[in-house]
Amino acid sequence: MVIAAYVTDNAGIDKINLSIQQPNNITIYPSYSTNGNTISYTYTNKENLKGTFTVTLYVRDVNGHEVSINKTFRYDEKAIKLLSPKNGETVDNTTFIMFDIDNSVSENNFLPYYTVNDKKINLTKSQELGAYVTRPIYKGWVPGKNNTVRVFAEVKHCFYTYCFNNTVADSTPYTFVTEKDPLIGETNGTKSNIKLPQPKPANITPGFETMLGVTSTIIVTIFFMKRKKK
Repeated sequence: MVIAAYVTDNAGIDKINLSIQQPNNITIYPSYSTNGNTISYTYTNKENLKGTFTVTLYVRDVNGHEVSINKTFRYDEKAIKLLSPKNGETVDNTTFIMFDIDNSVSENNFLPYYTVNDKKINLTKSQELGAYVTRPIYKGWVPGKNNTVRVFAEVKHCFYTYCFNNTVADSTPYTFVTEKDPLIGETNGTKSNIKLPQPKPANITPGFETMLGVTSTIIVTIFFMKRKKK
């Protein structure tokens, strides 16, 4: 989980404080990295805590103006889940493999995809089925074998020219046994028309420090799922 903020002030920044309140009610004050006006910190959740985390960013400029911003994110087991067929079942070229991905993984677009035998394939949103779907016809699937699938939702945020990736990963691998079907693994994967945020030139209008004070922005991905491996 990457936590990032873009902080600007005409007069100059005197103090920045970043804190994270965890679901176990313990608050940590991490050391963050700085790149120009952007600060960032990667939270690893080593204790595998589940629930809501509250991030607080406090900024004070040299004239004593203060800003405090709160954002939340979650670790849970519902951001990505397999709908059909069941894990371990046998599939053929006609089988629709369906996943549910919580739209709250990003405030903007996200790119859903999976890997099968280390080959990346885009998932397609089916309005009719109400799920993200694929079939074993795409290159990467191997007929007559156990095929291992991992599912992801690529999430990206940009502060002008500086971008961060907060990809949501389902750490539970799925295995599907494919029939000895000549149509399996023969089709190129689908292209996605989803546009993720891209870097752009900064366009900041200077202002008087007495009017501007401190302006700060913090973006945190709402959901990031990490399941315990079985």
